[in-house]
Amino acid sequence: MRVAFATHNISNGGASLAVSRLARGFADCLDEYNCRITLLTSIKEHKDFRIHSQAIDFLFSNYTFDLAFGKVSFAAWRKLHGTNANPRFFSMLGRKNISFYLDNFDIVNLFWIQRFLDLKKVNLTRQPLVITLHDMWFLTGGCSYSFDCKKFESGCHGCEEIRKPFQSNIAKQFQIKNLIVNREDIRFVVTSRWMYEIATNRGITPNRLTLIPNYIPSTYQYLGNKSLARKLLGLPHSADSKTVLYFVGSTTDPRKGFDLFQDALSLLPKSKRSQILLVHLGPFNKTTYSSTAGLSVEIFPLGIYSDEVSQIIAYNSADYLICPSRFDNSPNVIAEALMCGLPVVTSIDTGCSEMITERLNGLLANTHNADDFSTLLGSIVDVQIPFDSTLIASSAASSYGHTSTVQKYYELYKQLFQ
Repeated sequence: MRVAFATHNISNGGASLAVSRLARGFADCLDEYNCRITLLTSIKEHKDFRIHSQAIDFLFSNYTFDLAFGKVSFAAWRKLHGTNANPRFFSMLGRKNISFYLDNFDIVNLFWIQRFLDLKKVNLTRQPLVITLHDMWFLTGGCSYSFDCKKFESGCHGCEEIRKPFQSNIAKQFQIKNLIVNREDIRFVVTSRWMYEIATNRGITPNRLTLIPNYIPSTYQYLGNKSLARKLLGLPHSADSKTVLYFVGSTTDPRKGFDLFQDALSLLPKSKRSQILLVHLGPFNKTTYSSTAGLSVEIFPLGIYSDEVSQIIAYNSADYLICPSRFDNSPNVIAEALMCGLPVVTSIDTGCSEMITERLNGLLANTHNADDFSTLLGSIVDVQIPFDSTLIASSAASSYGHTSTVQKYYELYKQLFQ
């Protein structure tokens, strides 16, 4: 069985990483599954020799030009539509036609294809189609997450986030996607019950939906030596006497909720704030760091890195992962942390909450209420909650390992291939 994974890229963001990992998971099981995966991307960038990848040409075969053209056209689109600073992150439709690439495949699985594929051409494909919803873009007129807006359930007419006269572009994008969403022969994969409910509200019938979590490689594991992990990461000696909180991602993206975390910290007594060491993996932001340090919270920036070894060491060095997202599906960082035995503090009202069993592998917070969030942060500073990291890691390995993820995709493909 030959399967095409279509995705814009495999190195920019959690959804793209999830696609790359899933392909890697299939490569690990070549003897078990009769399934060959080919990554169809905007630029050939995969370095795993076991995974076949193919770049889809656009104007020229010059990949550097193609990449530059895509970035410029998308920047112009966002500026014209007035969405540059919008946390809902609007994306345009793509222009690449993959129809004549698909003759050699039995099944096509679309993943994160914003700004990449021509959906009108995709809708003409004869191969069975699977669409994995890593965010809401395929269900809306252009935003990756709608927040409190429900207009995507009825056509995205009169979008209030788009500059006039471009609102009609969003409704047209919705109509193009609607032709695909309403096709009864297309199956959808969701990675959380939260996204499942959104998809059914959009009109996708339950028989066309399959819930499959993101695959996390088994290399993410609990190492059992927090002190050594902290030395390898280069954390200051103060880490041994403080509560080490780990935050991954942008501190300026409102959707990720770092500002909610700061608000909660500000309500803590200074004596408790001084007992916190915040480790941050993500883009450097001088303003954010200064304001956090102004709260007497010690901060240790890791910068940006992508190698798994460093990530695993970082997860094993902390006491808690902090993930206060306002609106989120099923972040890789939570699954990765749990695989490494790290308990997670996250939002009670997003897809994140489904990944947590209270006091077994983490804590749920009303992150929109600074008082409640602050009380919870204060409690983890005061008391060392006896989480069993070995149990957390083994449970996560069951939830995000091959059997729960790669095998379920394979079973879905087999159903469609028969």
